[in-house]
Formats: sequence, structure tokens, C-alpha cells
Amino acid sequence: MQWFIDHPKFSSNPFYIGGGSYSGMITGPLVQQVYEGYKARRKPLMNIKGYVLASPAVDGFREQNMKVLYAYQRSLIPEALYKSMKENCNGDYINIDPENTKCVSDYSVYVELVRYINEQQIMEPLCITTPGVNREILQEVQDPPTFWCRSYYHILVDTWANDENVRKALHVREGTKEEFLRCNRTMAYTTTRLNTVEFYRNLTNANLEALVYCADLDMNVPHLGTQYWINSFNTSIRDKWRAWFVDGQVAGYTEVHKTKEDHYLTYVIVKGAGHVAQTFKPKEVYHLINRWFSFSLI
Repeated sequence: MQWFIDHPKFSSNPFYIGGGSYSGMITGPLVQQVYEGYKARRKPLMNIKGYVLASPAVDGFREQNMKVLYAYQRSLIPEALYKSMKENCNGDYINIDPENTKCVSDYSVYVELVRYINEQQIMEPLCITTPGVNREILQEVQDPPTFWCRSYYHILVDTWANDENVRKALHVREGTKEEFLRCNRTMAYTTTRLNTVEFYRNLTNANLEALVYCADLDMNVPHLGTQYWINSFNTSIRDKWRAWFVDGQVAGYTEVHKTKEDHYLTYVIVKGAGHVAQTFKPKEVYHLINRWFSFSLI
């Protein structure tokens, strides 16, 4: 907001808000607030036109619960176990009654079967990154680095962001930020909201375009959960499920939902990608985003 105050000449430009992964919890409320401000002509005026979500965590319960169905569909667990879990746990694998021994037993078998699966991308190796291990990995870095595990590249982000020259180039004021961590899991906070679906439902009444894309190999935020909350909206289908292509090859699948205000929510699956898709399929996601902003078919 402050940026628009400092640069008012850009206030008429089309404005989009994007978020990925856990930011799905934040993006909906933020878009709603900005849109309401735009409708009320509050300053600074932001000409918001839509939003983009990538593998968004929006409904914590549903997304966690859908992991079991996803594991079954991907042949990570057998059909017999899935059917037994569905019956014994009544389809709820989050709030398990400890007295329900059948459900507890089934869930224990499930956990053992998927414990070594890389939820970010189920076809790639699961690698451990901790401060001690990270130092050992960095000592083995080649030029250019050739890591066999994708997550090892994330270690370089911390090294780069903590470099004094980088901090100066980014105008990070001394004393305002100590060590940078890509994923700081030591911060103390209380989670008060596990579901922001209602905000996205409200936005189907807004004069906005939406793009939501997921990856078919992502078990961290399974696309099944995203499809569930999108399908819960009172929208009609403008374009039925179909393939989309890059370089003549199927890059994924898409369908377009028509909202109440005669605008559209485009849902896309990126084939062969993990969480979040652009990390794994940058070329395909580039074409996806570019086509959407160009108002052409994906």
C-alpha cells in the first residue's frame, strides 16, 4: 500500500495479487480487503483485476485429509487399506479417536507406508536438510553446483541472503534482520484460522479474474483438496476439462468456472510438477501465466 502512495502514477495500472502454498491462507482475505477498498474508492486506489494461487493451502483440514485418498490414487497404499481406513475412520484421518483401535491401527500402517515419500514431489528422493547436514553439503558444492537432491539448492538461498553484499544491494538496514532463514520454523505464533474458503467464495461475487494452478505430483497440498473447495462454489462450467499444451506436448489439464459476476476462475493442473509447480516446471508455468494474462486459452 505504501508503494502506491509513493508511486501514484502506477495506481491506474491493472493490479493482481498472487500467493502460493501457505500464502493461500493470506491471499483471499488480502484480495477481499483490496477489492473492497477499490469499490469504496479509498486511497491509495489499487486497480485490482484478479488474483493467482499456486498450490494454495486454503482448507487445512480438507487438504490434510485428502492425502489418504491421494496416496491411494497414486498407488502408495493398497486398495484394501484405503477402504478399511475410510470405513473405520469414517473418512476423517485428522481427528482420530484414540479409542477407535481399528482406525488407529489402519492409520499407523498408512503412516509407515508413506513416511519415506517426498510430499513435495512424490517421484523425487526425500532428502534431509538440517543446519549440520547443510554445512556438510555446502562443503561439497561444485562450480556450478550439481546437487542430486532438489531441496539442497534451497541451502544456497540462505547463504546468498546472508551475504553482506547482498544485504547492502537489497538495502536491508543494519540491525533490522539477523540471520535469514528460508523457512523459519522457530517463530512463536498461534494459529487461529485453518480455513479461508469463505473469502474465495465471497470473491466469486467480485468483478475479478482468478487463476488457481496445482501440481499432479504434490502430496503436500494435494490438488484433490483444491478441487474440492472450488467445486463447492456456486459456479457453472464455461470450458470443460481438457488438456493444454507446450511445444506440442500435454503440459497438464484445465477447466474454467464462470462466476456470478460473469468473470472466470481458471483451474489448472501442471503435469509432472511438485509443490509449487514453477519450481519443477518453470517453462510450462511461464506459458501458463503468460497465456492467462494475455486472455488467451491456456
